[in-house]
Amino acid sequence: MWCSISSTTSLGKLVNLNHVELNFDDNSLGDPGATAVAESLGELVNLNHVVLNFDSNRLGAQGATAVAKSLGKLVNLNHVVLNFAFNNLGAQGATAVAESVGKLENLNHVVLNFENIGLGAQGATAVAQSLGKLVNLNHVQLNFNGNSLGDQGRRALKSLEEQVAARCSIKV
Repeated sequence: MWCSISSTTSLGKLVNLNHVELNFDDNSLGDPGATAVAESLGELVNLNHVVLNFDSNRLGAQGATAVAKSLGKLVNLNHVVLNFAFNNLGAQGATAVAESVGKLENLNHVVLNFENIGLGAQGATAVAQSLGKLVNLNHVQLNFNGNSLGDQGRRALKSLEEQVAARCSIKV
């Protein structure tokens, strides 16, 4: 069953969904809105494909962490697209998302848009280390534009590219 909706009011009741796309682009949800979305999303344990667009929603580490916790409950996911661009997640929020995604062993397709989120070297390193653990990946796309990654972050991403290049299409 595939469903694309724009409200989370009854999202949690759709427990048989296996594919969901939620587009909250430029809605000023903030951390409370992201937390509400996360609570409903975490109930959809049959999902294998999720696309979440939180671009330009005034999210911080708290909202990203709530979303990360809900993603961690979705162990059947094999396809994840997350757009957190132009929010203030910082290294803490990005690390929470990365660590949660890194535990989803069935993932084969990951797209993370962390453009202009204050990622920093610590966040970039967390993403690289977490994705490096996913042995089933065949597609990775990362957008870190507008972040200062430092030498440590760039080295971590280079290491990820080298680690997965033989088995995976990767675009950083």
